[in-house]
Formats: sequence, C-alpha cells, structure tokens
Amino acid sequence: LISIADLIAYRRRTEKLVDCIETAPFETRYGTLEAHIYRSLVDDTEHLALVKGDLKQAEDGVLVRVHAASAIEDVFGSMRGSGRSLVELAIERIAAEDHGVLLYLRGTEGWGLGLGRRRIYDQDNNSDQNDLLHGSDWRQYGTGAQILYDLGLRDIRILTNNPARYRAIEGYGLTISGKEAFSEAQEAEATGAGAD
Repeated sequence: LISIADLIAYRRRTEKLVDCIETAPFETRYGTLEAHIYRSLVDDTEHLALVKGDLKQAEDGVLVRVHAASAIEDVFGSMRGSGRSLVELAIERIAAEDHGVLLYLRGTEGWGLGLGRRRIYDQDNNSDQNDLLHGSDWRQYGTGAQILYDLGLRDIRILTNNPARYRAIEGYGLTISGKEAFSEAQEAEATGAGAD
C-alpha cells in the first residue's frame, strides 16, 4: 500500500503543474534577460523565470537562483541593512554568466514569509532564508523544479548561502552539480554589514 502523501508526491513528479504563458525580453540594469511567465495549473499563481542566454547551448551546470517572493524585502527593500536585495544581487550574478536563471516563485507570501516568519527563521541575523524552502513550502519544489525542467535545464548550480537546501529537487529530473554562495562583498552589502 502507498500513503496519500506518496500518491501526491508521485503525481507532482509525473504530472505537469505549470504552463509557460508568455515570454518577452526583460531589461535590467545588468543587461537584457528573457522573462518567462509560468502559471501554476494547480492554483493559477504566476511565477517568473528570468533567463540569461540560450539554455540549450549550456554545456555545464547553469547557475540558478530559486527565490521565494517576499514583498517585505523585494519591493520595500532589505530590512537587514541598507544594501541591495538578494534578488538584485542574484540578477547581477546571473547576468555575468553565459547562461543562468533567476526563478522567482510567488505564492509563498500567503504562507507567512512576513515579519513573524522572518524572526522565526532568524533572517535578522543574516540567514539567507528567501532561498527555498521552509517546512510547508515543500510543495513549491515541484513547481520550481518543473519550471526549471521546462526551460530545458537538467544540470544546475544553485546560487545560495544555505547549502543544506534542495535535496529533493533531484527527484524531478534535475542534477545539482554545485552550490555557489553570494560573494562576501555581496552578502555584506545585502546584510548591511559595515553600514553606518
């Protein structure tokens, strides 16, 4: 016998959860990326993948940042200091690569990625917690993994300062060939270290 949880996990791995509904050029201060808008077939939430380069031409692991949306930080600025957000730092890193993806997953705000959640996960002490994932956010693995797979990725390098994450993603046809941290200078900028 299998459990309901096993059945759900199987369906998430084998059934399509997302559909790319639009693709367009996206201008950033670091150059032009390609925006891919994906809609969840489960709850109609739209997610954004910013892509650098032709991913079909990538030979090695493509640099990927998976970022859980947080209006508190992403829209209103870093609460940890006067520096740039991790989203902007990730775009800068990805734009410097031949190939890369910033996957911006929405819908997590409703699960409590707010002020209270920040304290619980120690974000005020510079933890990189907008990486996926926390507790109940496990369901976003399937969505994010399917988007990356749909983009043609198979071998990825994760941009994160939290090396313990992303173990389950390999069950979705993706291989993690490496994990890269934000540079110390970028991390200091994002956390406001040394700021007056």
